Amino acid sequence: GIYLHSNRYLKEIKTFLANADYSTDQKIIVVCLIQNLSLENYLSILSYTAELYKQQKIEEMLLSWVIAPNFNKRQIIARSYKDPRVRKLLLQIRQIKGLSETPLRIIYQILTGDETKFLK
Repeated sequence: GIYLHSNRYLKEIKTFLANADYSTDQKIIVVCLIQNLSLENYLSILSYTAELYKQQKIEEMLLSWVIAPNFNKRQIIARSYKDPRVRKLLLQIRQIKGLSETPLRIIYQILTGDETKFLK
């Protein structure tokens, strides 16, 4: 149900991602299942996971997966790199103290449009 109707489950998705009882691997599976979200709702999830990361409630790997899921070629954030809302949020995330080189590189590749060449 989540895969086909992700937009109906925003509250539950956020609750699951924030729940320390679930492993990062389990949360990554949910990220894979929500690739049919609308851009607006996906941005809401991305913003939420960035806040969770800043509060040290999730691992950086989960944030990276939400930014650029290594699951399929849908990757709504990478495909929407020209959208001002996407750019603004990615620039905000890039400013989070303590981010390692991997998410910073991914964000750079998305902002420049380079990430889209992997999605064809």
